[in-house]
Amino acid sequence: MKKSLVTLGAFFLIMGAPNYTKDDGAYGTYTYTKTGIRCCSYQDRIDMNPLKKAILDRADQDTINRLLASNAPVDIRDDRQRTPLHWAALMGDAATTELLLARGADVMAQDFQGNTPLHLATAFSTNYLERKKAIQVLLEYKAEIFEPNDRGYTPVELGMPNGFRDQLYLYALQEGVSGV
Repeated sequence: MKKSLVTLGAFFLIMGAPNYTKDDGAYGTYTYTKTGIRCCSYQDRIDMNPLKKAILDRADQDTINRLLASNAPVDIRDDRQRTPLHWAALMGDAATTELLLARGADVMAQDFQGNTPLHLATAFSTNYLERKKAIQVLLEYKAEIFEPNDRGYTPVELGMPNGFRDQLYLYALQEGVSGV
């Protein structure tokens, strides 16, 4: 079944289509682009809860507020054991990070690799200014800057090449965190 989907997708690309999406129902959705095949498995579709989807789609704050008002669980986990707070931090979405934390999201929740939301926020440099705001929100809610993940890396170490080291150390000095 998958081979025929790959062949069909390749055919549409050869014919000049910008992309082709096929939902086969049982196995998932396959999107074919000129740069490759993106496969979303059936399990991935189950794990795409509305709050996570809204965060990844960069939905406006009204949408996020409506989902939270309808009692969307703030600490629901996906297949990577990530919570909506992990995804908001990873996306550098300071406003959603603040909303989730105000609703009781666990600032120290760990994913399948032991990463907290702060690990994910500091690990990337895209969307730098917004990400810096999201990091500040996490710090205000007492995210631990020296908490190691399963590989032994702390948010400080992950943030060093991305320009967040000074922000994290300044916070640690202001708060009297030991280890600085």
